Amino acid sequence: WDTAEAQTVPYTLSIFHPTGFPTYTLIGWAWSQIPIGEVAWRMNLFSAVCVALAAGLVTLITGHLIAERHRLVRAAAAGVGGAAFAFAAEPWENATRADVHALNVFFVALVIWLLFSWRAAERAESPRAGRWLAAAALAFGVGMGNHPLLGLMAPAIAIWLLVVDRFIWRRWRLILGCAALLALGLSTYAYIPIRAALEPEPPLFYARPDSWERFRYLVFAEQFESLFENFERPFARLGPKWAHAEAVLELQFFGPGWLAAAFGAATLAVRRAGAFVFLGLVIATNLVYSMNFEDGDIDRYYMVT
Repeated sequence: WDTAEAQTVPYTLSIFHPTGFPTYTLIGWAWSQIPIGEVAWRMNLFSAVCVALAAGLVTLITGHLIAERHRLVRAAAAGVGGAAFAFAAEPWENATRADVHALNVFFVALVIWLLFSWRAAERAESPRAGRWLAAAALAFGVGMGNHPLLGLMAPAIAIWLLVVDRFIWRRWRLILGCAALLALGLSTYAYIPIRAALEPEPPLFYARPDSWERFRYLVFAEQFESLFENFERPFARLGPKWAHAEAVLELQFFGPGWLAAAFGAATLAVRRAGAFVFLGLVIATNLVYSMNFEDGDIDRYYMVT
């Protein structure tokens, strides 16, 4: 299924099922050249590295949110956040198999960390603070080439820009620079038509996207239109949808884990309201999407939450 495909496509420079996932293919190809073990094992290891890096970024993100001045206490507390993510059920499971969602959760964490670092640089009045935002724009574009699920962060990012600088719209040079880097990141999708036109044909040639119609069919996941029917009324039958989501989320933390999460969220809401709204929107959009998308293995979509 998806795991076997994710083990095979990068090494053979083939073409994935919708939405094509070109970033995973290109990064995965480079990773698959490492001369350790068999190719399938290497791609499984790639997921482990992605989730491990995401856990490290969660630690750094948590460090931005902790007001404690003692560096060791702050580091230990941030480490709890990173470890809670790393050892949660779904990240751990996805770290053991090749899958685009492991790289997606890395990009989510990377974008959030870069945005938090941008805020810290702006507060320190660093003359190069804008570079953090530019890096976030590039990471967002490259991440979108891995999985469009990253695009659900857009509303939260828009709010965060105004939280950090409510006059951000006046900084047109920075905005244009970020837009250019975002477009550069999205250019990974050019891999699909280029590879489709090259000889010999890739061993796995999903949808044969060698024309605009077939490219659109692949990238915009037109094959799966029936799976998106719930988005016409996303809050219909909310009870059964939430029951499944709750069961997935409940498995992630053992014992008092969710009580600690609730306490942390309440503390964050009081001390860092802007960050609370930003992260809350990231969670909310991910939950609504995951509850309404009828994927065969929907549990992995909740990793962002």
